[in-house]
Amino acid sequence: MKILSYLAVAAVCLSSATHMHAEDATALTVTTINGTARHFALYLNPAISFVEGKLTVRTDDKNTAEFELSALRDITYTSGFVGIEDAAVLAPDSYTVADDVLTIAAADVRRDVSLAAVNGIVLASFAVPAGQGADISLSGYEPGAYILTVNQKSAKIVLQ
Repeated sequence: MKILSYLAVAAVCLSSATHMHAEDATALTVTTINGTARHFALYLNPAISFVEGKLTVRTDDKNTAEFELSALRDITYTSGFVGIEDAAVLAPDSYTVADDVLTIAAADVRRDVSLAAVNGIVLASFAVPAGQGADISLSGYEPGAYILTVNQKSAKIVLQ
Protein backbone atom coordinates (compact mmCIF):
# COMPACT_ATOMS: atom_id res chain seq x y z
CA MET A 1 0.00 0.00 0.00
CA LYS A 2 2.86 2.33 0.85
CA ILE A 3 4.37 1.78 -2.62
CA LEU A 4 1.03 2.53 -4.28
CA SER A 5 0.77 5.87 -2.49
CA TYR A 6 4.36 6.68 -3.54
CA LEU A 7 3.47 5.83 -7.13
CA ALA A 8 0.40 8.07 -6.98
CA VAL A 9 2.45 11.04 -5.72
CA ALA A 10 5.09 10.41 -8.39
CA ALA A 11 2.43 10.29 -11.13
CA VAL A 12 0.92 13.61 -10.02
CA CYS A 13 4.37 15.22 -9.84
CA LEU A 14 5.39 13.96 -13.25
CA SER A 15 2.17 15.02 -14.92
CA SER A 16 2.51 18.49 -13.38
CA ALA A 17 6.16 18.74 -14.39
CA THR A 18 5.34 19.22 -18.04
CA HIS A 19 3.83 22.62 -17.19
CA MET A 20 6.62 23.84 -14.85
CA HIS A 21 9.21 26.52 -15.41
CA ALA A 22 12.29 27.40 -13.38
CA GLU A 23 10.57 30.38 -11.80
CA ASP A 24 7.79 28.14 -10.41
CA ALA A 25 10.26 26.58 -7.92
CA THR A 26 8.20 23.42 -7.60
CA ALA A 27 9.80 20.21 -6.38
CA LEU A 28 9.41 16.60 -5.52
CA THR A 29 10.53 16.45 -1.88
CA VAL A 30 11.70 13.10 -0.52
CA THR A 31 11.96 12.93 3.29
CA THR A 32 13.60 10.01 5.08
CA ILE A 33 12.61 8.68 8.50
CA ASN A 34 15.63 10.47 10.04
CA GLY A 35 14.21 13.81 8.80
CA THR A 36 16.62 14.47 5.93
CA ALA A 37 14.80 16.07 2.99
CA ARG A 38 15.98 16.18 -0.64
CA HIS A 39 14.32 18.47 -3.19
CA PHE A 40 14.23 17.70 -6.91
CA ALA A 41 13.17 20.54 -9.19
CA LEU A 42 10.26 19.36 -11.33
CA TYR A 43 10.99 21.71 -14.21
CA LEU A 44 14.01 19.46 -14.85
CA ASN A 45 11.58 16.57 -15.53
CA PRO A 46 13.26 14.05 -13.23
CA ALA A 47 12.95 10.36 -14.04
CA ILE A 48 11.34 8.63 -11.06
CA SER A 49 11.30 4.85 -10.66
CA PHE A 50 10.39 2.31 -8.01
CA VAL A 51 12.41 -0.90 -8.50
CA GLU A 52 13.41 -3.65 -6.06
CA GLY A 53 12.33 -1.74 -2.95
CA LYS A 54 14.09 1.47 -3.95
CA LEU A 55 13.03 4.90 -5.15
CA THR A 56 15.39 6.36 -7.76
CA VAL A 57 15.24 10.00 -8.86
CA ARG A 58 17.42 11.05 -11.80
CA THR A 59 17.58 14.65 -13.03
CA ASP A 60 20.36 14.04 -15.56
CA ASP A 61 23.22 11.64 -16.25
CA LYS A 62 25.31 12.97 -13.35
CA ASN A 63 22.63 13.55 -10.70
CA THR A 64 20.88 10.46 -9.39
CA ALA A 65 19.60 9.79 -5.87
CA GLU A 66 18.46 6.43 -4.60
CA PHE A 67 16.41 5.75 -1.45
CA GLU A 68 15.38 2.51 0.26
CA LEU A 69 11.58 2.59 0.46
CA SER A 70 11.76 1.32 4.05
CA ALA A 71 13.79 4.44 4.97
CA LEU A 72 11.27 6.95 3.56
CA ARG A 73 8.91 8.99 5.70
CA ASP A 74 7.12 10.68 2.80
CA ILE A 75 7.26 11.96 -0.75
CA THR A 76 5.54 15.28 -1.32
CA TYR A 77 4.91 17.86 -3.98
CA THR A 78 6.34 21.17 -2.73
CA SER A 79 6.26 24.70 -4.07
CA GLY A 80 8.28 27.72 -3.01
CA PHE A 81 11.38 25.76 -2.01
CA VAL A 82 15.16 26.03 -2.21
CA GLY A 83 15.71 29.64 -1.39
CA ILE A 84 18.84 30.24 0.62
CA GLU A 85 16.88 32.90 2.51
CA ASP A 86 14.41 30.22 3.68
CA ALA A 87 17.06 27.87 5.04
CA ALA A 88 18.48 27.60 8.53
CA VAL A 89 21.91 29.26 8.44
CA LEU A 90 25.03 27.12 8.76
CA ALA A 91 27.60 28.41 11.29
CA PRO A 92 30.58 29.88 9.40
CA ASP A 93 33.10 28.11 11.66
CA SER A 94 31.78 24.66 10.66
CA TYR A 95 33.30 24.81 7.17
CA THR A 96 35.90 26.61 5.05
CA VAL A 97 36.50 26.91 1.32
CA ALA A 98 40.06 27.57 0.17
CA ASP A 99 42.07 26.57 -2.91
CA ASP A 100 39.15 24.56 -4.39
CA VAL A 101 38.82 22.46 -1.21
CA LEU A 102 35.76 22.41 1.02
CA THR A 103 36.73 21.51 4.59
CA ILE A 104 34.04 20.32 7.00
CA ALA A 105 35.25 20.85 10.58
CA ALA A 106 35.20 17.96 13.05
CA ALA A 107 32.18 17.88 15.36
CA ASP A 108 30.71 15.67 18.09
CA VAL A 109 27.80 14.54 15.90
CA ARG A 110 27.46 12.86 12.52
CA ARG A 111 26.90 15.40 9.73
CA ASP A 112 24.85 14.79 6.58
CA VAL A 113 26.38 17.08 3.97
CA SER A 114 25.15 18.06 0.53
CA LEU A 115 26.32 20.51 -2.09
CA ALA A 116 23.66 21.80 -4.47
CA ALA A 117 23.48 24.16 -7.41
CA VAL A 118 21.35 27.24 -6.76
CA ASN A 119 18.52 25.64 -8.78
CA GLY A 120 18.27 22.87 -6.18
CA ILE A 121 20.06 20.07 -8.00
CA VAL A 122 22.12 18.12 -5.47
CA LEU A 123 25.62 17.67 -6.91
CA ALA A 124 27.19 15.76 -4.01
CA SER A 125 25.89 14.17 -0.84
CA PHE A 126 27.79 12.34 1.89
CA ALA A 127 28.01 11.73 5.64
CA VAL A 128 30.84 12.80 7.95
CA PRO A 129 31.10 10.57 11.04
CA ALA A 130 31.06 12.08 14.53
CA GLY A 131 34.49 13.20 15.66
CA GLN A 132 35.84 13.48 12.13
CA GLY A 133 36.23 16.25 9.59
CA ALA A 134 36.35 15.99 5.80
CA ASP A 135 38.12 17.63 2.88
CA ILE A 136 36.25 17.64 -0.44
CA SER A 137 37.83 18.73 -3.72
CA LEU A 138 35.75 21.31 -5.57
CA SER A 139 38.13 21.52 -8.54
CA GLY A 140 35.62 19.86 -10.88
CA TYR A 141 32.92 22.46 -10.26
CA GLU A 142 32.35 25.56 -12.39
CA PRO A 143 32.86 29.00 -10.79
CA GLY A 144 29.63 30.30 -9.27
CA ALA A 145 27.32 30.06 -6.27
CA TYR A 146 26.39 26.80 -4.56
CA ILE A 147 24.36 25.84 -1.50
CA LEU A 148 26.18 23.85 1.18
CA THR A 149 23.85 22.06 3.59
CA VAL A 150 25.02 20.36 6.78
CA ASN A 151 22.37 18.70 8.96
CA GLN A 152 19.61 20.85 7.42
CA LYS A 153 21.45 24.15 7.93
CA SER A 154 22.62 25.91 4.79
CA ALA A 155 25.11 28.46 3.57
CA LYS A 156 25.83 29.95 0.17
CA ILE A 157 29.38 29.37 -1.00
CA VAL A 158 30.97 30.98 -4.05
CA LEU A 159 33.66 29.32 -6.14
CA GLN A 160 35.98 31.65 -8.03
